[in-house]
Amino acid sequence: MSLTRIAFAKRSSSIEAVRRQSTYDVFALIMGSGVAGSSVAYHLTKRNIKDVLLLEKQEIATPSGTSFHSPGLVSASHPAHRYKPILAYSVELYSKLQEETNEILNFERNGTIRLATNPTRLQEFKRYVARDYYKEGDICKTTLLGPNEIAKLVPIIDTKQVLGALYTTNDGMISASGLNRALVKGAKAGGAQIVNSTPISIRYDKVLNCRTEVIGNVELANGSLVSTRNLLNAGGIWANDIARMSGHELPMVLGALYTTNDGMISASGLNRALVKGAKAGGAQIVNSTPISIRYDKDRGHWNVELANGSLVSTRNLLNAGGIWANDIARMSGHELPMVIAEHQYAFLTNEEPKDSDIGVYKMEPSSSTDFIKTTSERRSDLKFKRPDSVPPDTPAIIDHDSTFYIRKFGDKYIFGGFEPIEKVTFREDWYRNGVPTEGSLVVTPDFSRLEKGSLVVTPDFSRLESAYQRACELAPSITNAQIEAKAALFSMTPDGYPLVGPFDKNYWVSTAFLDGVSSGGGIGKYISDWMVDGEPPLELFDTDASRYDRWATRQFIVDKSRETYSMFYNWSYTNRLGARPTDRVSGVYGRLKRDKGHFLFRNGWEVPHVFDIDEEGMLSTLSREYEMVTNKCGVIDMSWKGKIEVKGKDADTFMNYAICTQIPSLGRIGSGLMLTRQGRLFAPLKIFHHDNTRSAFIIITEPERESRDIYWLRRAASEKKFDVQIAIVISPQVLSELTKSDMTEEGFPQRSTRLMRLGLVAVVCARSSTSTGQLSYELFHNRADSAKLYEEIIRAGKSHGVVNFGQATMNAMRLEHGYKIWGRELTLDTNPFECGLGDLVDFNKEDFIGRASALGLSKQSFDRRLELLTFDPAENSTVPLEWKNLPFGMEVVRREGQEKRIGQITSGSYSVRLRRPIAFAWIDNDVQRDEILSVDIGLNQRLKATILEKLPHTPIQ
Repeated sequence: MSLTRIAFAKRSSSIEAVRRQSTYDVFALIMGSGVAGSSVAYHLTKRNIKDVLLLEKQEIATPSGTSFHSPGLVSASHPAHRYKPILAYSVELYSKLQEETNEILNFERNGTIRLATNPTRLQEFKRYVARDYYKEGDICKTTLLGPNEIAKLVPIIDTKQVLGALYTTNDGMISASGLNRALVKGAKAGGAQIVNSTPISIRYDKVLNCRTEVIGNVELANGSLVSTRNLLNAGGIWANDIARMSGHELPMVLGALYTTNDGMISASGLNRALVKGAKAGGAQIVNSTPISIRYDKDRGHWNVELANGSLVSTRNLLNAGGIWANDIARMSGHELPMVIAEHQYAFLTNEEPKDSDIGVYKMEPSSSTDFIKTTSERRSDLKFKRPDSVPPDTPAIIDHDSTFYIRKFGDKYIFGGFEPIEKVTFREDWYRNGVPTEGSLVVTPDFSRLEKGSLVVTPDFSRLESAYQRACELAPSITNAQIEAKAALFSMTPDGYPLVGPFDKNYWVSTAFLDGVSSGGGIGKYISDWMVDGEPPLELFDTDASRYDRWATRQFIVDKSRETYSMFYNWSYTNRLGARPTDRVSGVYGRLKRDKGHFLFRNGWEVPHVFDIDEEGMLSTLSREYEMVTNKCGVIDMSWKGKIEVKGKDADTFMNYAICTQIPSLGRIGSGLMLTRQGRLFAPLKIFHHDNTRSAFIIITEPERESRDIYWLRRAASEKKFDVQIAIVISPQVLSELTKSDMTEEGFPQRSTRLMRLGLVAVVCARSSTSTGQLSYELFHNRADSAKLYEEIIRAGKSHGVVNFGQATMNAMRLEHGYKIWGRELTLDTNPFECGLGDLVDFNKEDFIGRASALGLSKQSFDRRLELLTFDPAENSTVPLEWKNLPFGMEVVRREGQEKRIGQITSGSYSVRLRRPIAFAWIDNDVQRDEILSVDIGLNQRLKATILEKLPHTPIQ
């Protein structure tokens, strides 16, 4: 998809006539008909939504789009387990789509094997298998294989250099263009329309009524006008161009193929299948591009003007523009945090390349020739073996250390990889100036053969030199191959996850995919369900479209994306240091760093994790910090917490409606829950009512969901935030030395707040215990005063033994007090009654979001429950008590001596009070409290566990 920019005031009378005849008023306008966009159209029609318009500049699944150029690898494995249901659904959908649409997909489901060639990688894979919660009936399963099993399964691998491998069954390879056509065909059969045009304007039209309906209007380049309730940007590498049409910017880079690739599919065939399926479901396809996107506040619609003269008014606008997504976003005043990256791969064959083939690259006189010639001469005794000489069910091969993948493709192999960081190439010129608007996306090294206006991606196989040489060592039969070098363009974000969901009002995005084919089916269903039901169907906060705020500068986006791309297969090293720190650091960051603080990265913030790790390691350091904090006093920087202010004359009414818990009275602080309309747990919050002259509240939330919570509240109330928060676990005697206020229990009761001065700094002080379970004071103050306040606290607390402590110690303390946290125990996938927080739902309130559903859930029984487990070192003497052997989350729980899985760990740490590991776990409800359980921590080790009968500490209420 590309854009055609046409001056709004100079349209001809013929275009005006077409526009008057082509005016659409739809539920959803989807800009971009690749796999991402057509999948949403397909799934909307499956939800019986007929008024869906799919926008595409040219024909479906042609070389003008990025889906066409995808190698079509379909993966069911992912380091984030929340993402795996999305991938599993895609595999299941693709296995049925050919029969439904009669579109050829060539879906080969031979599975994927991931090699471990060093002990560290083998340990990582053992951990992964221990956390892979496979249930009976799941479509794909991952197991760990030894060298002998690998040799039988993949005979081309020299297993002398391999220690083990992960093997995932039933994923594979598909024709991405066939998939695209099938999805569109299915969507059209369901009632969707396809329009060949581009947007020239996008406008927002707001309707203030009882439904608070929001409509978008998109004007297309063909003269049509589309009015839609939902606007989805699925523009691929064009996604940020689309976003800019409505005033947005996406945090993405153009490039990269998602190669946790557990299979392969024809990307263009997949694209056609999805489009075909969408059309079969009733979707419309429009071959045009937007030339303007505007928001109409009066109607609550987006108005999109198309290049073909049509006008579209839509309630939902979806930007699925791929590499063009930011160009589309700019039409409505947005910028998407994305980059456009080049991805290098090749066909390996024993046949001479043909000059006439688009994308074929002869090595002469390429810069790649020398290293390939050298490699071939060094292995002159070897002869390339065609893929048809190996078993037909040979799985795809991935090496996580040298970052290559190889997969059979007819009588060829597809080989690709991820370059070292210094060779990663982004198209920043296209991001800044927009993707060229004329011509098709052409992958070719021969500039002389290009038509005017073509989008050029030049293969440079030399970037994969080290990966190819290593591949020849591990798979000698691919040595001396003829190489048809190819390249592709993909958009991506700094963390490698796509941008998915509502971005602004009901402006949606589905773009920046590293794994667009693998996740296209699942993400399409995810977005369509969210649009129709008004809430996400499952917890997938990693992909939140608004997770990058103003702190994500362009330099950060580019530098972090480059690191992420180059480390794509490094699953275990997640606390990466590239592009850090950002501008989002607290006023005491420098001091904490001097005090030997170690930091984690959370949504731009540097979060203190632990201080001064000693020679004995993390376990000893945690114990030391814990003892100092609980026996004396400690201070922790909590600036990274998300802060939302809600104020105004209707604030009380609104807060009582948005939150199911009783709202704290003036001057008090309390915990609260936001529910979805289905009664599921959307967000746990901390709320304090802080203003004496008007109704105002501060909501404290997690940094990763701050923008998501603001979107959920959907208010014109202020987003004003306190710049810094320092939550302090400290004795009242220390604060008494800094203030004249009464800090005793009588003068400052639990869950109350006070405006006071500590030293020379004005603060709002809240007395609480929800972060640690211990007596705590949380201080809210001006960011500029943070260093001054910190020094005052350290000075006053010196005689009391005050110390710094980090999130690791705070996590151990909250586990001992039985406190559950968001993202671990508390997610969209549960509800207050299942997870033991039913007491926070106040049915005495007349109304709140999700009340009716919550009332029904309160009367139900559930098949699982949350329990605290402990692990007695005496019962686990064969497993060394070390930090690496603790259960931290996602480990499988079984009954001792049995293989059936009856639960899974959500979070864990080491309890200093109990002198043993401790963890929360979901377990089946039929498990008895006195049963001995077993937790698989990987590394061929299992820990005996028991259910904790009594908390080590009684939490302060």
